[in-house]
Amino acid sequence: MQRRKSSLLSVVGVVTSLVLVLGITADAQSLALRVQVPFSFYVGTSELPAGNYLVQRLGETVRVSDDKGRVAAVITNASKSPSARGVEDQLVFTAYGSSYFLSEVRWRNYSDGRALVKSKMETDIAKNFDRGRVVMTAALRP
Repeated sequence: MQRRKSSLLSVVGVVTSLVLVLGITADAQSLALRVQVPFSFYVGTSELPAGNYLVQRLGETVRVSDDKGRVAAVITNASKSPSARGVEDQLVFTAYGSSYFLSEVRWRNYSDGRALVKSKMETDIAKNFDRGRVVMTAALRP
């Protein structure tokens, strides 16, 4: 009897783990965005050239990658999206002169976006420039 309970608990544990993993994977995939960025930009301290990118949320991290193997990832904090319903998916860049930094990612129908943590490099550059904002619409990955 004890052995049967132990086996049943093991099966329940495995099934629960699979449900959690599959749920997380499905959620992460649903947050993948494709966007064409017409200027070079920074994700943290990594500079990426103009081009097509896949932007994904992976837990507390935003990962930006292209088809040439360039990848940048940075830790983020939750941020309130201005209007979650009906708004397109968006990437928000902060511009200092001709330097652009990815600063926030917003997903349609999610009340929270992800604000990227500023790097020391961005903080140093910001001391010398007035800040501008560029908002780009992104497309959900099919």
